[in-house]
Amino acid sequence: MAAIPTGSVPAPPAREGGSLTWASTSLDPAALLKAGWRVYSYRDLRERFIVPAQSRGTARTSLENPAKPLLDFLVVSSPIAVVGVSLGTPADLRDLYGFIVEPAYRRGLALLITSDQELDDLDAEAFVDPVGYPWTIERLRHVSSRFRLGPAPDGLPALTPIELLLYAAMRARKLAPIAQYGIGKYRADFAFTDVRLVVECDGRQWHDPERDRRRDAALRRKGWEPIHFTGSEITRDAAACAASVARAITSRRATTVTEQRPVVIPVRRSWRVRLMDWLRSHFGKRAQLGTGNVSSDAEPGLDIGPPALWTADLDAEQRAAVMSQDGVVQVIAPAGSGKTTVLVARARELIARGVPPNRILCCTFNAAAATELKGRLDQAGVEGVGAATFHATGRRILKRAELLRGDVHTLSYAQWRRLAKLAMDETPDGVWIEAPTAKDQISDLKLGRMLTVDEFAEIATSPAERTLATLYRLYEGELAEQERTDFDDFIFQAVRLLQRDGEVRRHWQGEFTAVLVDEYQDIEPAQELLIQMLAAPEDLLLTVGDEDQCLYAWRRASVERVIELDLVYPGLERHALVRNYRCPVRIVDASRGVIENNRRRFPKQIFAARTELGEVRLVAASDLEAQGAHAARLVKDLEQGQAVILARTTRVLSEIALGLAQAGIRFFGPERIKRRSGEPAVLLSYLRALGAPGQARPEDVNTIFRIPNRFLPDDAEDNVASALRAGQTFTAAVGRLRVREDWRRPKLAEAGRLFDVLTQVSGASELIYRLRTEGGLDRHYADAEQLSPIDKSAVDWLVHAEDTAAGMSVVEFAGALDYRANIIEHNLMAVWVSWREA
Repeated sequence: MAAIPTGSVPAPPAREGGSLTWASTSLDPAALLKAGWRVYSYRDLRERFIVPAQSRGTARTSLENPAKPLLDFLVVSSPIAVVGVSLGTPADLRDLYGFIVEPAYRRGLALLITSDQELDDLDAEAFVDPVGYPWTIERLRHVSSRFRLGPAPDGLPALTPIELLLYAAMRARKLAPIAQYGIGKYRADFAFTDVRLVVECDGRQWHDPERDRRRDAALRRKGWEPIHFTGSEITRDAAACAASVARAITSRRATTVTEQRPVVIPVRRSWRVRLMDWLRSHFGKRAQLGTGNVSSDAEPGLDIGPPALWTADLDAEQRAAVMSQDGVVQVIAPAGSGKTTVLVARARELIARGVPPNRILCCTFNAAAATELKGRLDQAGVEGVGAATFHATGRRILKRAELLRGDVHTLSYAQWRRLAKLAMDETPDGVWIEAPTAKDQISDLKLGRMLTVDEFAEIATSPAERTLATLYRLYEGELAEQERTDFDDFIFQAVRLLQRDGEVRRHWQGEFTAVLVDEYQDIEPAQELLIQMLAAPEDLLLTVGDEDQCLYAWRRASVERVIELDLVYPGLERHALVRNYRCPVRIVDASRGVIENNRRRFPKQIFAARTELGEVRLVAASDLEAQGAHAARLVKDLEQGQAVILARTTRVLSEIALGLAQAGIRFFGPERIKRRSGEPAVLLSYLRALGAPGQARPEDVNTIFRIPNRFLPDDAEDNVASALRAGQTFTAAVGRLRVREDWRRPKLAEAGRLFDVLTQVSGASELIYRLRTEGGLDRHYADAEQLSPIDKSAVDWLVHAEDTAAGMSVVEFAGALDYRANIIEHNLMAVWVSWREA
């Protein structure tokens, strides 16, 4: 960044390429015009471009970035001077950076800013962003230090200012450095291949001593010797640094066997120039692409062609997304449009631009998706790129900081009720909080509002809030006492650590030069903050998502997070994928007709890439059994892999699985459709234990006393089962138990009386009804399901079981349930886990 001597008016730089000049002095607009600048009032730019762009909200009429008029204006108006900038609030700084400075940086423009404050004098504490630290100041200062994006001398890839200084000094000594030279997965700032010498320019933002030590060791194992110069050393005396390089070369020549290949002073054009030539030769026009550095193992001086050979099989929209700018890129990817293909190709493109593979992080929604993506990267030959979940990334950050505590801890329904009772009793005006509500509200405090125990206690005002604050404190105390970690803490604690500790933040920002995020529409506020901090200060960020597929609103996901990303990053480049490769024409058309009724969305098209028409049929079924039988008829003549059956709930899917099994059709499916667990297994235990108590099994006794909790002492099920098999009643069996706690006795006696009454019920349907009501199964499952709000089907299944059991005895229906599980298990070829369930 250039500084202006007091009273002087700078001329635009004569060379091609970007520059940033920041002045706190009042410069005469007429003098700036005379010097060659195009002069604009910042106030006018705000009124004309920025305020209209910020007013769009979610009511979008096109996919176009609202800031596009300003971005187009910046392209045609270089060099420009923006005068009259006032920086009073963090929002002022965000607007200047997001709408003016960062887009100019990406486009390599000559930019002059006159402000009421010097950039270096901005008080970081006064400009803390909603991200939780001076996010914009750090990004602005980083960009100002790297504000040179135009072609480098001799057709080299783009170099930083300190790299340019050292390069010029080395060339002045008749040395022949090769810039941005690839050595395996590493990229050297400069290399001398004849003596295997690497020269590194250590700018403060991009070098970590420990990582450099590991990198140097790896290069030495390959026979290379690295030497380092700090940015201050180069700035102070670049000639002295070049002399040190010359001495190192002389020393290496005396001790190293020279490679049998010529050293060529590189005239290799940057990938941008070569790609433009290729596009012009094929399409006769120029493409607007981002800037980046090239890393290659090719021989120096050899034109290796455009780096995007891996885009040959991509469609036009996918290719545009992959080849987009180096800044923030948003890919809108409807179902089946090849988003994983784009992620993998983008990773390869970034590597070609000089980003080391081990500094690319692909963040995915869950472990199954991360495993799948890692497999795709490996299949494409992309080694070293990380693919991890948000939680795994947060856990890695906490582990390095030695902040992890033991295993992940999850409370049961009963444990949450115990804490809720304690919180109500300990709060002067305490109120009762249901266990599911307590769990959800504490999760929202961590991942939605991102408040610690003390922070929430300070702002809690109502009795409900004060009770929740007490419960939050009790919950965190239990975690600390047991040396356990809350799963939410992997994100929450990592975010808070990065917010408060600048050194830790800079370390992880240096670890990840580029961040690629999948399923962006499903992330939570805390996950979004984690990504924003890790991608800063360079903001080499790719997000892939589709607002029409936002499924997790109950867990703080939001379509606004996709639609309004251009308000967080005004200079982003947006691309929409438009071809569905998964489904035939009629299915794509039908789904588009439904999706277009969404109100908060981008208006976009999706077309079928496949040519077959396909078929959409609506069939009315009288009951679930009829649905299963109809599904079996539809797929009976198909080969494995030709059909997939989707259902809204486990209950529906299980009935379809039964229909397939009864028709002798083998299939793949999730573990839970076997119904060896969950409410079917619980009901089967009740039917066996109450229908034939003389044959009682210890495992069935354990189940009927635990679900719901009837306070049977630990390891007492064997004694109760033995007593029942000996002909005793339930009341007598529990009455003979040795119970230490007096409060258990009335609970056990109550359960014994209930079970003795229910053993007299012969009809399965009546027994199920009484278990749902008197036995408390409906209440138990209704409460427990609120702790896991996916697939709330347990009570529905019990109602269905009650209807199905009409006319059957208890023993008969127990046999029917057992048969059902056996036949499904026999025809279930293999268990799979969907990525949404992992």
